[in-house]
Amino acid sequence: MADFYPFVVVKSNVPVKKLYYSFRIFNISTNKIVSDSGKKIKEGVKYPLKNNYQTELFTVISSVDSAKDMLIEFTLYKRDGVTFTVVIDKKIITNIVSEFTFDNIKNNKIKYDFVNYMEANGITKVVNGGNKNLVKLNITNKRIFVSTQHPVGDELDPFTKEKIQQGLLSRLKEKYPDQNRTNLCGPAAFFYCVLNANANIYKKIVKDLWEKGETQVNDLKIKPDKDGARTVKNYFDSNDQPLIPAVDWITLGSLRDSANIIFDYTIELGESPTAVSPPGDVLEWFRLIGFKKVIFYHIGENKFKALIETSNYDAKKYFIVLLTSSSILKGQTRHSNVIPTHWVVLDDNIKVAGNLVNSSSLKSQFVSFKAFSWGESFEQNSNLTLDELISYTWGVYIYERGLA
Repeated sequence: MADFYPFVVVKSNVPVKKLYYSFRIFNISTNKIVSDSGKKIKEGVKYPLKNNYQTELFTVISSVDSAKDMLIEFTLYKRDGVTFTVVIDKKIITNIVSEFTFDNIKNNKIKYDFVNYMEANGITKVVNGGNKNLVKLNITNKRIFVSTQHPVGDELDPFTKEKIQQGLLSRLKEKYPDQNRTNLCGPAAFFYCVLNANANIYKKIVKDLWEKGETQVNDLKIKPDKDGARTVKNYFDSNDQPLIPAVDWITLGSLRDSANIIFDYTIELGESPTAVSPPGDVLEWFRLIGFKKVIFYHIGENKFKALIETSNYDAKKYFIVLLTSSSILKGQTRHSNVIPTHWVVLDDNIKVAGNLVNSSSLKSQFVSFKAFSWGESFEQNSNLTLDELISYTWGVYIYERGLA
């Protein structure tokens, strides 16, 4: 656990004594409002700006990974006598909570998303609190995605316009989709590549799905079924914790549901075969959306040769996708039944004894690498040998990073 101290900086020509604010912090993974551990700021309460046009420090005690999913929603008021006028309403600050460490604040390492409010001739005006990186979602007559447990109008409704926009901003800031407790590692690996190849395409997909329930990018069509991914029956567990962030359900769940021919995919089905992404589906998604393949090694081919081939491609310049097992990742249980159950994308190339894996690498030596999964970058599992990695590898698929 670590301490974070988020705050907001305002730039304005209005006397600071006339400016008040309220803000709250929302966790897109838990679908909950975060409380101020320092007890200085409460949700919905108006506070005067400090003389330096800054808010008070909000204290958050959290893990770094959780803090990456926390966003600030800020409202600015102008006070005239006893009247408070909203001049900037619910601006989503592009700084995420994980940036606000004591060291970053002290050493001025944060690139602040300033809230700008300027008046001409002292005339109060309402300005757009949005930002250029955020897609404006339009409300349709009927909501596309609905949780049966917390439907439209419920306080915990996960698919509100505001929550999806917050989730979208979080994904654009930290480009790691998160399947969390669902069996959607295949779609997560795919959308990790989409998001890191072309954020504008990712934004279009989220916007189209939330507004219309369908989207098309190049030859890839995504259209979840109303009785499948659009109507989510078991989105929350018994403690009202979501099984997956809402923005990730809209993308990952919709993609998986669109690929199912016989069954609709909903979280109600849990880890059923409808959630597992076979190689044919994943490769087809990459092809249809327009990724250019470099090389494929399928199930049954020389797996050692496939891993050696990855050394010819810098993981920072190519997407190296592995069909493998979660057993290769740090902190995960090592399974003796070696079957393909998990999709990851390498964040760093595979090394043996400090060198890129090659034909001379000893299979008894330990490997090192980083791979995307579950919304973060994992190191390899402890004392994982090259021989074990080979046994856990079932497919290697390498793509160019460009996407238009």
